[in-house]
Amino acid sequence: MSGNLDDVENEANNITKKEEGINSNAGVDKETESTDKPDFEESLRELDKIVEELQRSDLALDRSMHLFRRGTELVQICKKQLNAAEHEVKELLADGNEIDYIPEN
Repeated sequence: MSGNLDDVENEANNITKKEEGINSNAGVDKETESTDKPDFEESLRELDKIVEELQRSDLALDRSMHLFRRGTELVQICKKQLNAAEHEVKELLADGNEIDYIPEN
């Protein structure tokens, strides 16, 4: 059981380190910066692990609160990413240009 807890903590620490690196590199170009941010799917995976752990009945209150705080951070990250994607789609559609969709393989 502690292996699962260690995995969640390690993943949360790795993502936090990535986010701190982004904040300390304010002069980094957008392309480099975007590759350092946790992507939407990565955030969802971490959030999923947090939810699984929070559902355990033997979890200490301090650990529960830590996970809850991190979960709310991840929800905000995902929400911002979804809002940005929605805004981009609306802008593309508002341009009136025909959009040809070519799936990536």
